[in-house]
Amino acid sequence: MDDESEAVDELLEFLQAEGYPCYGASSSAIAQQVFSEHSDIALLIVDLKMPGQSGLELLRQLHQDWAGKRSFSAILIS
Repeated sequence: MDDESEAVDELLEFLQAEGYPCYGASSSAIAQQVFSEHSDIALLIVDLKMPGQSGLELLRQLHQDWAGKRSFSAILIS
């Protein structure tokens, strides 16, 4: 997740070329929706500084919402 769509597109392109299935999101709200719709997500790459809800706040929210139901790892970028 990154608020700069070019950064999201470049990272998705790179990871998909390496054979990883990926989903992109340009906001916390979209990231939460994508996460809830795709149970195969095991790793989140999240921009720390986002307008509105920060990447860290998103991770806290997902952890709270999905505690005991799903596990995931995260990488914070800035």
